Amino acid sequence: MLIKLTSWLSNCLRRNNTIYQTQLRRAATSVTLNIAEGSTGQTDKEQSRFLGIALWSLIETLACIHLISKRNYCNSENEMKLLNKLYKDANLLAVRIQAMRNSLADLAKEETINYLDTGIDH
Repeated sequence: MLIKLTSWLSNCLRRNNTIYQTQLRRAATSVTLNIAEGSTGQTDKEQSRFLGIALWSLIETLACIHLISKRNYCNSENEMKLLNKLYKDANLLAVRIQAMRNSLADLAKEETINYLDTGIDH
């Protein structure tokens, strides 16, 4: 769903800003690829590392969404609904990735870091 929604959003951006278009597509693709790569017979520590990279890419995706919204690059009612859905879906995915990393932390013997605690209220 993340790739589908970011593809739609990047198409919306064609008429406004190609920098965000390519950045958004790359970040969203990186999320999917790192989850896939980390789940293919890796050790728990390696899987946790790839999930961390996926989470960082997802945070980058969310940052792009914020900038697109704040700069009004997508401003029709339909575009705003899809932008909000993408934001909610990305946040839910971030929570799930973080939970998976936390479950692997004990097995991988690494420090648990909460990347979602930014201290910023939305």
